[in-house]
Amino acid sequence: MQITGPVLVVDANNVMARIVAERLGQIGLKDVQTSTNLRNTLTHLESTKFALVISEYDTHPLTGFDLWRIITGREEWNSIPFILMADEERKRANISRFEEAGLPVVLAKPFSADQLASSIELVTSSNPFSAFV
Repeated sequence: MQITGPVLVVDANNVMARIVAERLGQIGLKDVQTSTNLRNTLTHLESTKFALVISEYDTHPLTGFDLWRIITGREEWNSIPFILMADEERKRANISRFEEAGLPVVLAKPFSADQLASSIELVTSSNPFSAFV
């Protein structure tokens, strides 16, 4: 795993954000910040150089998918590895849309620390490819 900086976890649910942060801690990533809304997320991105962003799909007013599009659309952020989390039903319903857009990883919830580590490895490898874990 090639993470050498802070990780940003975006989830409208504080409890879920903390659970993801705990999973990150289980795999050795302790420098984790969380955000529960788009305004805070953009503030975090503007003030900190993140090594990874992990976002829940169901965020409001925009989705995590919309956040990924914002990040990839900004030159200063477009190299940040990104993982989208979604429940299995949401993932299945949108998989072709995600693949067509080139979203690198959609991690189905619930997930283990090992599955999270594998997803991080995919988005931080020198040759990332689409993977829907």
